[in-house]
Amino acid sequence: MDRIGWKRCWKSLLALPVVIIFTIYDIWMVEGLFGKLQIWEEIYIYHQATFRFLFPTIIVLIGLILHSWRFVMYSVVGIYCGWLDILYYWLQGKALPKVYSWLIFSPTSSYLVIFAITALLFAMFVDALVQRFDYAVHNH
Repeated sequence: MDRIGWKRCWKSLLALPVVIIFTIYDIWMVEGLFGKLQIWEEIYIYHQATFRFLFPTIIVLIGLILHSWRFVMYSVVGIYCGWLDILYYWLQGKALPKVYSWLIFSPTSSYLVIFAITALLFAMFVDALVQRFDYAVHNH
């Protein structure tokens, strides 16, 4: 793999540990803080602040530092297309719930896994398409 290919690849792959770290943070907050203090009525505010402000801000800042839209794309797929919700249970050694009732449309775990895989495959397709276009533009 050439230098530019490796540079593109590691920046994309960096999204995986970021999604895992964000998932661990979410577990710590929800299961730890909210669970131990039994302040479930405040969890809506936490989720709004975290998923609408904190996570997007961090993702965009890292993407800007890395100069990588790919990192942003894969992070968004990981966090907002089901992977964080799947990892939330897997990292705790728990089975996936039958229904994710707190998500839009209350998907079953099967549908969420299918959606997460489809979103990741679509992101990989977009990545490959842009890479081909980029290669064609720079070699003509």
